[in-house]
Amino acid sequence: MYMNIETMNKLEEIISKLEDLIQQELNDHVLTGFDKIKSMFAEYNIEKAEKEAEDEVASDNTLIEKYEELVAKFHQKIEGSKNQKAGEESNNLNLKREIIEALKKLSDEVNSLGESYNLFNALKDKWKAIGNVPEKQYLNLQRDYRFYNEKFHYNIGLYKESKEVDLRKNLKLKEDLLERLKQISEKINIKEIEAQVRTLQNEWDEIGPTFNEEWERLRDLFKEYLNTAYQKIQEHHHVIFESMMANMKLKIALAEKVEAIDVSIYTNPKKWEDATKEILAIQDEYKKIGFARKQDNEKIWERFRKSCNHFFDSKKAYYDSLKEKNQVGKSEKESLIDKVAKLKDSIDWAYSTDAIIRLQQSWKQTATAGHLMDNKLWEIFRNHCDHFFNAKNNYYETLDERQADNLAKKQAVIVKIQTFASIGVIEKDLAQIEELKQEFDAIDFVPKKDKEKILSLYKDAIGSVYTKLNIGKDELENMRFNSKLESLKIAPNAITEIRNEIQYWRERQQKMENNISQKENNMAFFSKNKNTSDLLSGVQQEIDTEKEELLIVKEKIKKLRGIIPQNS
Repeated sequence: MYMNIETMNKLEEIISKLEDLIQQELNDHVLTGFDKIKSMFAEYNIEKAEKEAEDEVASDNTLIEKYEELVAKFHQKIEGSKNQKAGEESNNLNLKREIIEALKKLSDEVNSLGESYNLFNALKDKWKAIGNVPEKQYLNLQRDYRFYNEKFHYNIGLYKESKEVDLRKNLKLKEDLLERLKQISEKINIKEIEAQVRTLQNEWDEIGPTFNEEWERLRDLFKEYLNTAYQKIQEHHHVIFESMMANMKLKIALAEKVEAIDVSIYTNPKKWEDATKEILAIQDEYKKIGFARKQDNEKIWERFRKSCNHFFDSKKAYYDSLKEKNQVGKSEKESLIDKVAKLKDSIDWAYSTDAIIRLQQSWKQTATAGHLMDNKLWEIFRNHCDHFFNAKNNYYETLDERQADNLAKKQAVIVKIQTFASIGVIEKDLAQIEELKQEFDAIDFVPKKDKEKILSLYKDAIGSVYTKLNIGKDELENMRFNSKLESLKIAPNAITEIRNEIQYWRERQQKMENNISQKENNMAFFSKNKNTSDLLSGVQQEIDTEKEELLIVKEKIKKLRGIIPQNS
């Protein structure tokens, strides 16, 4: 057999073209060229087969292997291009979903035409600039984009119509008011003119805005008609009349000032004496005011004197009852003395300090027991308070030394945990770990600067032991919570810490319930749209998961309530 030069040259030409094609950037033209090369190779195989049958021509296996190697390489290039395209399309999908969320929010919150349109156009330009997305997601994505696009334009239309109606309505109201104001100056009765002018001024201020092109004209007419009416009023009143009216207003104001005094707020002699000085000053001020019109002067004097008499009658009644109240104040103060006496020897510094400070604040709010009795009771109360705070100060003066010792003890427990060796029985292992945890928790406070570090070392050591024992996340969380329950039971201020923990989980429960409620409301809104079934299904799964977590939170609250002492 011999080599056929013609077929061999043709195969080399095919390989050369394929090598050149591989070096080019992948596109439709290159893919078409690749298909042509495969067709040329197929023709070559047919031609070679015919020649082998006729002339027994030998095949060049080396060139064929070369061709197959290049074809495989080209397929790898195609596959790589597909993967890159899929990644870009996935990223484009996320970007477009973000735009849809922003468009959704914008369509629900139309506040200003200019601002809303600017935001909308910016989102639209950004949408156009993003490339292709996965073909499976394209229709749903375009449907959502189109929906919120249309919703935005619909709400913008409603906003424009509403503004147009308001502006037109306000224009008609202002024009009607101007006509009425114009006619006022033609009236003869000055009091009627004055009353109507004030009413129309209030009405004008209450009418909302109208068209910009009409505003200047309306404003100028209003000022013109208003000035005309007031000029007629001012011309009618002479200086003496104005002076009398001014005096009358001053006297009315002073009468109203005394009438407005709420005697119920004066709960001690000092407040009554301060108020008495104020009343006397008002009476002096009233005497210095000139005459008003005769028919008004007697009425306002009777009104002013009546309000002053009411104050002084109330003051007399207060002092008459003060002796009875002194006994009430004495009982209140003695009750506070009994309470602070029970706390003065307490070593629960945080709780007792808080409680004593509240008792001190309550002492300030108690009724008086009389000057001498107040001093006597206060001396007893203060001695109890001083006893507690002196003991507290003594405790904290030696705190650094004790806390340093506590730090060393906690470090020793952590070493025990770090070197813990399992005996192979999980129940016994856990019991030993629990003993170490209780030993750690039983040790009092450490220096504040070391608190976070020692707690971190402790958590890491415990976590490492649990990892060695192959304890699952849920089981570990449950164990940690149960361990926390035990720690809370023996805490120095257990009740306060338990209640704080309950409050933490109740707030978390409230947030979860609000979140679930919001999602269920959203589902009810979107359920009317037939094209949101996939979205609703995903939201329902989230709700079901959150409800399961909510049950766990409720169970924790139940357990916490169960460890509160019965007499608390």
